[in-house]
Amino acid sequence: GIVSNICFDLRQVFAREGAADLVGAYALSFEVGVIKPDPRMFHAALDSLGAQPSDALMVGDSEEADGGARALGCEFALVHDAPPADRPHALIDALAGFGVGL
Repeated sequence: GIVSNICFDLRQVFAREGAADLVGAYALSFEVGVIKPDPRMFHAALDSLGAQPSDALMVGDSEEADGGARALGCEFALVHDAPPADRPHALIDALAGFGVGL
């Protein structure tokens, strides 16, 4: 799932890139009506996925905003806040740190 403090619909971006089938739920701040770290953002994604917080890993570049998922019992992996070209393996590395391979 995607949890984002964003003001536009990311679904179009994922569809354009051919990755729409990889996302099971979107919790976008402009739709949920709150921003991270408000627990309602994370609950929106978890509820849509039918997942429990203890089964979820939040990967993000903000300790404060994304790390808020910990308050619900989610694991959290911090990636550096840098342009994607400067961190091409950030997601893969973050997932590997929790035993998840792609």
